[in-house]
Amino acid sequence: MNVSSFIKVILLCAGFAMGCRPQLNGSSDSTSTPEPTTTPTTSSTTLTLTAVSPTGGGVATTLTLTGTGFSSSTTATVGGNTCTNPTIVSASQMTCTAPAHSQVEKTSVVVQGSDGQSSTLANAFGYMVVLGQPNLTTQEGLQKGVTYPTLASKCGTKFLIADATNNRILIYNQVPTATETSPDLVLGQPSLYTNADNNTPNAQGTVSAQSLYRPRMFVCTGTKLIVADRNNNRVLIWSILPTSNQTAADIVLGQPNLTSSTANNGGIGAATLKTPEGVATDGTRLLVSDTGNNRVFLWNTIPTVTNTAADYVLGQPNFTSSTANNGGISAQTLNYPAGLAVDATALFVADESNHRVLAWYVPLNANQIAASNVIGQPNMTSNTVNNGGLAATTLNFPSHVHADTTHVYVGDDFNHRVLIWNNFPFVDQAPADVVLGQPNMTSNTANNGGIAATSINGGFNDLSPFSDGTKLYVADNANNRVLIWNTIPVANQQAADLVVGQPGFTTNDINRGRSTTAKTLLNPQGLWSDGTRVFVADSSNNRVLIWNSIPTTDAQSADLVLGQPNLTSSTSNNGGVSGQSMSSPQGLFSDGTRLFITDSNNSRVLGWATLPTSNQQTAGFALGQPDLTSSASNNGGINSNTLSYPTSVSINSNSLYVLDSSNNRVLIWNALPSSNGATANTVIGQNNFTSFSNGTTSQKFMIPQGVFTDSSHLYVADIFNNRVLIWNTLSLSNGQAADVVLGQTLFTTSTLNNGGLSASSLYAPFSVFSDGTRLFVAEENNNRVLMWNAIPTANKTAADSVFGQQNLTSNIAAIGAENLYNPEQVFITGNLFFIVDGRNSRVIVMPKP
Repeated sequence: MNVSSFIKVILLCAGFAMGCRPQLNGSSDSTSTPEPTTTPTTSSTTLTLTAVSPTGGGVATTLTLTGTGFSSSTTATVGGNTCTNPTIVSASQMTCTAPAHSQVEKTSVVVQGSDGQSSTLANAFGYMVVLGQPNLTTQEGLQKGVTYPTLASKCGTKFLIADATNNRILIYNQVPTATETSPDLVLGQPSLYTNADNNTPNAQGTVSAQSLYRPRMFVCTGTKLIVADRNNNRVLIWSILPTSNQTAADIVLGQPNLTSSTANNGGIGAATLKTPEGVATDGTRLLVSDTGNNRVFLWNTIPTVTNTAADYVLGQPNFTSSTANNGGISAQTLNYPAGLAVDATALFVADESNHRVLAWYVPLNANQIAASNVIGQPNMTSNTVNNGGLAATTLNFPSHVHADTTHVYVGDDFNHRVLIWNNFPFVDQAPADVVLGQPNMTSNTANNGGIAATSINGGFNDLSPFSDGTKLYVADNANNRVLIWNTIPVANQQAADLVVGQPGFTTNDINRGRSTTAKTLLNPQGLWSDGTRVFVADSSNNRVLIWNSIPTTDAQSADLVLGQPNLTSSTSNNGGVSGQSMSSPQGLFSDGTRLFITDSNNSRVLGWATLPTSNQQTAGFALGQPDLTSSASNNGGINSNTLSYPTSVSINSNSLYVLDSSNNRVLIWNALPSSNGATANTVIGQNNFTSFSNGTTSQKFMIPQGVFTDSSHLYVADIFNNRVLIWNTLSLSNGQAADVVLGQTLFTTSTLNNGGLSASSLYAPFSVFSDGTRLFVAEENNNRVLMWNAIPTANKTAADSVFGQQNLTSNIAAIGAENLYNPEQVFITGNLFFIVDGRNSRVIVMPKP
């Protein structure tokens, strides 16, 4: 569950493998870096090692060693093993590659000289392991996949995709010729492994010249790149086609500067925009579909100055009007214009909500010029869906139009097809010549015949064709892929030659989905470990994976699976609702013998009397349901034995705590239940067992997400109230008020990052963990884990340390050994520290801080 997506952990505290940095009031660290141990020598230059960076990572991590007396003969060992590829940068710095290591632990780093000198820095590097990804710097789904792409086109020799829902533009140095091709760079994100909206070098959610929020269309002139940044209500212009990730735009239209994003900023006018979707240029003029204002802007030349006013407007009588079909539907009006195509002789506008495409073959030198012809309707005053019946002459929410030197292509979204006219249509309602995605002109089934090279799904209102005159590219939006035809199709339902964004023609998973194996994870949410075994709730794969021993290598295969018959299946409720199936499991916990899993979409908690030892082992009972084959929310009515989307579970002594999220409550069983539909003893968050209202008080929740107990406290991550609630006793009565709130000063406020992003603010806290002394909060939308060195006793107590960010005032989503992206869970057992890094689809295992 995401709201609204690791470990940039700073090691200034002694002995921290991933480190932590106190950030309160600018104070310095309370502990110092360990003093190096140096072998005495008579040499005039003493060899010392004073620092190692980074302080944690996996095998093959590049280490930078700082000290004195380094020379060409200096060598280094990490954990007793030789550090490979040593490079002497200077007398005070060298680099090398972390060698293989057999387990997750903190290790010493030693430098040695040929003269017998040596210097040791204890616990200087912490070996980490990642589950679900091949290494600590890769997120395979985002690297090669897309989510609801809205345009794919060639730009010179390069190939670009508007990966709108991933808030980025992907750039390939050449048109892909094989599946599984990775892009070469990305705009709108710091790397190919993140997709947060307005993800900037400063903070997620900060509008900048480098950020994007649902970019829908783009156009390039061969040198310039122009992007409709829809949800930021602006158009960005790069004067030179970018060659590096997250290059800043030079010019913005629709906003007074590159950090503003208000719709119709300062009032609707010739320089303001509201959710622009389409952009087009003939190399001289620029046109923009100002979709939310039901108009098209035209600049006689591509602007070179920010916030340049348009020269003309189509669809409205003036620059201060925005009504759909202003004055009635006609050749001069528009209703949600989207895609555009323009050349020296013609302009085409996909007038989406009028179910038509308008064409202009006249000079565009005045406001509200009437269109010359209409496609999809018999005349200029009609706008019926599939007017006269589904045919080669009708349209149903056309969102995109493209024209090359001879052809016109239209993405006919809700008819799930692309129509091709072999010549420019010069008469109203001209019939198309070719249809893609359907066997004939009278069919409109989504994925007709199944997901294949011949099918299309335009159900998300963004089916876009583009041709370079030789090849045809179609952003098959709802199938999360781009289809490529090597030649312009001439036959109905002609098969595409290549697919981008999926491993083949028969899948359509968001971000490529990744094939489900014993090594992969997809949006994991919960974790439990006893220091020997590891259990992970692999939520979007509808399963729980079990490792029988602590993994020691990246992407190590799980040994067992619950919820699926094997380690390659991921179907929700595989085989039907039963004691063997699951649908979006999120939380899990065990007392070392019994296991409880929140099977969220089935509104139940599954229980096993002993820890499972075989694949798809049947649960013994279900809480929240009368049997193992029921899954209704609040089955039979909300009460002490029903649940609605439970998300988290915790055990303390012999008591069970279940976070019943959609009912805005925590249910408590005083003894661990062992039968179907067992009745809870206490409810927190409501005054009784039949209430489910939300609220912002010391007694209410707003769709809470995580629950945890230690020996004396109850903690609840109240995600939509942007806070964590703490009860200082476990002797609780129905509806008992919390004692402490974190993230807010008062129990009656719920502002995200209240007072600004800081050590004391929260934004969508997802889960809580305590080792009895310290408190940890996995804070989803700030992409960090906060740590308090002692259990807070006052409201809005500031955290002492942060994991996943450089400091306590940043929240950048990223991937790496020191970064996080929507962390969901944190857990400590023995000397191990686990973080479930949800949107990076991985679990990180590292030494305990």
